[in-house]
Order: sequence, then structure tokens, then C-alpha cells
Amino acid sequence: LGEAIAEYERIDETLGRVMSYASLLFSGDIDDPAKARFYQTMQERVTDISTHVLFFTLELNRIPDARLDEMLAAPGA
Repeated sequence: LGEAIAEYERIDETLGRVMSYASLLFSGDIDDPAKARFYQTMQERVTDISTHVLFFTLELNRIPDARLDEMLAAPGA
């Protein structure tokens, strides 16, 4: 479980960085159609990826905190 959470966090951080870059690039020149397209494309792709991993946080949030602590403390978690 710990490994799955770490992988999810890596994905989430990468998506955040992609959107930060795209946003900053677009904000620097909002009149450039190529930058606007790039920003829009990144938004669409990040949204698509986020939709595919949304189940992970939804299911993780359903686990009671005490049980989650036990699972994370278990060897190999």
C-alpha cells in the first residue's frame, strides 16, 4: 500500500509540474496561439490522466484512519 501511495504521489506531482509549466508559458504570452494550444492540450491530458487515477483517492478515503494506519505499519506496506 505504501508503494502504491508513493506512486500516486509521484504521478500527482508530475501532473502539477506539467500544469505549472504550461500555465507559466501561456501566461507569459497569452496572444501566442501555439502557447494557447499547448496549454489547452496539457489541460486536457492532465484531466484525462487525473480521471483515471481518481478512484485511488476515493477508495483510500473510504478506509477508516485506524485501519489505514495498521495497513501502512504492516511489513511490506
